[in-house]
Amino acid sequence: GEEHAVAKAEHARVTPSIDHFVKARLAAKNLTLSPAASPGVLVRRLSFALVGLPPELSQLAEADDALANGTLTAWKTAYIDRLLASPHFGERKLFDYPSLTKEKIFAHLRE
Repeated sequence: GEEHAVAKAEHARVTPSIDHFVKARLAAKNLTLSPAASPGVLVRRLSFALVGLPPELSQLAEADDALANGTLTAWKTAYIDRLLASPHFGERKLFDYPSLTKEKIFAHLRE
């Protein structure tokens, strides 16, 4: 309710977002931010980054619908939560583990 809104406003005033620092560094170099990525590009980036798989076509359509309805921010949050809850989320890291272990073993044997 109201207490949450006040706490959030105070936190935002005390702790500036990273955007403030990024924009300041860009301005110092006479640069500006790139335009925001389209919903489709954003969905692809999130999907590949978090689960290592391309998004489903329905997810791309959902993102476009959310943009048209003005609910893209809420949709992105829910989409990220779904990706993080996916069984595919940790699989990419798991595939790297055996190779890391082999590297450590071989490095130890070479010593």
